[in-house]
Order: sequence, then C-alpha cells, then structure tokens
Amino acid sequence: MTELEGYTFYDCGFIHSDNPLWKHSARGFHSRNNLIFVTEGVLYFEENGVRYDVSSGECLLLESRYQGRGYRPSGGPITFFYTLFEGPSEPPFPKHFALRRTEFIRRLHTQLLECAGRYDFPSYAMNSLMRTLFYEILYQSAHRGERRAPVTEDIKNWIYKRQYHNPSVQDVAAHFHFCPDHLSKLFRQHEHMTLQAYLISVKISLINNLLSDSTFSVKYIAKLLSYPNESSMCKFYKYHTGITPSIYRSRLFKGVQSQKQPQAGAGSAPAEQAGAAPGVPDTDNAGDQAETAPGRPDRGDAGDQAGDAPGRPDRGDAGDQAETAPGNAD
Repeated sequence: MTELEGYTFYDCGFIHSDNPLWKHSARGFHSRNNLIFVTEGVLYFEENGVRYDVSSGECLLLESRYQGRGYRPSGGPITFFYTLFEGPSEPPFPKHFALRRTEFIRRLHTQLLECAGRYDFPSYAMNSLMRTLFYEILYQSAHRGERRAPVTEDIKNWIYKRQYHNPSVQDVAAHFHFCPDHLSKLFRQHEHMTLQAYLISVKISLINNLLSDSTFSVKYIAKLLSYPNESSMCKFYKYHTGITPSIYRSRLFKGVQSQKQPQAGAGSAPAEQAGAAPGVPDTDNAGDQAETAPGRPDRGDAGDQAGDAPGRPDRGDAGDQAETAPGNAD
C-alpha cells in the first residue's frame, strides 16, 4: 500500500476520563487529520452535520477540511487513542469502521506513544511507526468492511418497535437528538428514501396486516395504532393507497374466496358424469337410471319405475312403462 507515503506524523495522544459528563471539545478547520481509536466507552462526535457513535473497538477519521464537536456527554468512562497526521486532504481510511484485532492495534498505538515521548527519536522513524499502524488498520478495515451509515439502522429498529404508537419524523428526531431536516437528509442519503416515506410504508404495511384479521374492526385498528379516531386513519390510508381500509379488506377476502371456488366446483362434477339422464337432477334414485324414458319428469316415486303395481293410474304415456300390468287404463 503506497497510498500512505504522502502522510507524515505530527502528534499522538491518549485520553481517558471517568467523568460521565465528559464531552469532546469543538474542532475547527484544521491543517491535520485525526484518526481516533476507542478502547472503552462511546465517543459521540458530530462532523459536517453527521453524528457518529464510536464504540469500543471502532475508529473514526476526523478530516482537516471539516469542523466538528462532541454532541453529547460520554455517559460513563471513555478511553481512546488519537493520531494527528498531515498529508493529502482525503486520507484512504473509511470514515467510521470497526477493527478485528483490537489488542494488536492497542500495542501499536502504545509503541507510537512511547517513541513520541523521546525527543531524540528521529522524525523518519516516527513516520515509519505511524505508517505501520495505519497499514494494519487499513488491512483490518478492508477485511471487516466499513460500518453502515451511523444511526439509520438504529432508527429503523426504533420505528419497528414503536410502530403501534404512530411515530412521526419529529418523534424520531427528538429521540435521536437530531434536527428533523438534517435527520431526513441523512436517512435519504443512506437508505435511498426519505424518512417520511419510510414511516408511511411501515404504517401502511401494519394496517394491511391488521385488516387481514377479520376479528379486528376498522375502528379497533385505528385505536390500536394511536390514531385520534377511525376517520383520521381512513383518510390517511385512502390518501396513500387510493382506497379505503374497508375496500382493501373486502377485496382481500373476495380474493381468498375466489381461490377456494374451483375446489367447490370439482366436488359437484360427478353429477355431470355419464349414467345420469341429461338435464335430470342427480338424486341417487333408481328412478333416474337409464331405464327411465328420455324427457320423462323425475317423480322421485317408486311408481315411475318398471315394476309399477297393477292398477296404478297411468301418467299419460304408454311408453313410460315397458311391462305395465294388463288392465291398466290406456
């Protein structure tokens, strides 16, 4: 890796505080970059309008071209190493990333600190030690991968847990200590959609899931999701989907019933099979068999069959009975 050859060592240090109110001081435009490696606690730092929560085992690159400041107290003990270095304005490090072999990185930082405290230690040797440290950090970051954009994953998890409370952009911003406009910009930059659009998609998806349960009334769902009333939820739903919740539910259940319909049709198929007289309802009766004359109305009576009792009144058609007893009225 020759991309570090243009960078030179300036200073390094070690910060530790047990004060939960400790907060990083403001950093103006600077002629030097600063690479921070946290070994205990969480460092809360904002640079160029973006907030970073840097936990133990993670690094944060503070660039000389940006201003920054600690945006909240550490809340507990905090320990980190820092290395100030000069060179091109865009160092080759990721912005915020985690390391794998943190103990090895700690030893290299400690060696750099010890040598920096020796006034007779030549500058070229300090540059060499710093680059050794930076090469190892680059190697680990390349194999571990850069962290996902800060905060956005936490925001999505928080919204999921609070979805029944109908959270707004302002609610999310207040919880994460962001300006609503800046938070929306940050969310869109890393999630490729606005925070408002994401909230709407979560709400619509949740309403649809609840509508699929026929035991929940629309009024009950509105109350469950913290809407002031049923009308408010219906207006929100129709504005974003084009239909009312009731119409969505009726279409949903109609689709389910239509999927079951072919099975019901298949069950009645035997009535159409050969052996039953065309157009005659299937009664599973002997009077419906092939010996019944075509076109004869089905009486559903044993008197319609071939063995009618003698003296049975004739129905008006001699062809109805092949063996009618002698003496029957014509």
